Amino acid sequence: MAMASAQNTLFGGGVHPPDSKHQTRNKPIEPGPPARELAVFLTQHIGKPTQPVVQKTDIVQAGQTIGDCQAFVCAPVHAPVAGEVKDIGLRSHPILGRSPAITIEPEATTPPAKPVFRRPESFDPAAYRPDQICEVVRDAGIVGMGGAGFPTSVKIQADANHPRRALIINGCECEPYITCDYRIMLEWTDQIITGVQLVQRACGAPNVFMAIEDNKPEAIDLMREAVERLGLGADVKVVAVKTKYPQGGERQLIQTVLAQTVPTGGIPPMIGVVVSNVATAAAVAEAVIDGRPLTHRVVTVTGEGIAGPGNFYVPIGTPIQTLIDHC
Repeated sequence: MAMASAQNTLFGGGVHPPDSKHQTRNKPIEPGPPARELAVFLTQHIGKPTQPVVQKTDIVQAGQTIGDCQAFVCAPVHAPVAGEVKDIGLRSHPILGRSPAITIEPEATTPPAKPVFRRPESFDPAAYRPDQICEVVRDAGIVGMGGAGFPTSVKIQADANHPRRALIINGCECEPYITCDYRIMLEWTDQIITGVQLVQRACGAPNVFMAIEDNKPEAIDLMREAVERLGLGADVKVVAVKTKYPQGGERQLIQTVLAQTVPTGGIPPMIGVVVSNVATAAAVAEAVIDGRPLTHRVVTVTGEGIAGPGNFYVPIGTPIQTLIDHC
């Protein structure tokens, strides 16, 4: 499990497409465009769908819970902004076809910038109980932001039957074009590290590896500097992994970093491993330290057909067309 071996291990197969990240890798995160309405889907995760806890014409506040359920594998959804509930019904979903959503008409005409996160000077993850962290993460509606959408509170819970021996923080972002995770590693560095410590505290893993593809040397250097500055070098190892698609897939990443294989039909916790995306770790820090639910995320809008590509902090529920028109 040493860092040197992680750099030399590589999963079989994979491809090396052009990364095409040049259009947005140097574009700082900026507030996204205003939207006339936001469609917040009630299913935004693997597990049981939420049910609306608001009604049409209700006035909601930013961060208010608007959908919830009591199932174990579930995550509530929240109003990204203050506004009026204009509709509750089926909307076009990019994966599920037609899916229930709560449509909100924002009160303000411009979306707010991201609130500034300040890591407490005396921050100590041991001041938080593991179950307390999991409860806050669940109430904040945090799900994996690397693509799978698994409720994070379930993933990071300690399990006596399968003790967690390693936590891998996924900063690979191996998909061509996308640079949103890269930018948050540069701009939200201390927030990510704080979230990593909280996730480690919750799941109880003694070993933490932050894996970043080697086509992102600035992010690797910045994360290593932050780990050393905060005195975490004994617990957190920043691992430069070779650039190869799909390096960011959790099974491939586990094989690269730990030289371990997840059994067919199994999941990483079965071999004592938790994998969490860097954006997910940042969201955990915001929820636990600042009490903010997951209502926004950074997205990359780019491509040869885009006139003004960039990385944008946008409310969940923003129409894709609004982002494309803006760019």
